[in-house]
Amino acid sequence: MPAYNEAPTIEGVLDDLIPRVDRLIIVNDGSVDETGPIVDRWSAGRPGVTVVHFPENRGLSAALRAGWDEVRDLLGAGAIRPDDVAF
Repeated sequence: MPAYNEAPTIEGVLDDLIPRVDRLIIVNDGSVDETGPIVDRWSAGRPGVTVVHFPENRGLSAALRAGWDEVRDLLGAGAIRPDDVAF
C-alpha cells in the first residue's frame, strides 16, 4: 500500500484493511508529515506487516514497484507461495 502524507487517515485505513489480508506491505513514499512514524508504530508487533520507507517522494509508480520488489523477496524466501494472491 503506497502512502504519502496520509497522517490524518492512515491509521484508520490500516485498521480497516488488516483484517482483510494475510500480509501487508506499506511503502511510505517520502512523507514529510507524521505518516512514517505512524506506520512504524502501527506495524510494530504485527506479523505479516512490512514497512518500506523512501527518504524522498518518488511517486506512485516507484512506491508500487517497491511493494512488488518486496513480494518478490518474500517469494524467494519462501514466505509466500507463487499461487498466493496479491493486489
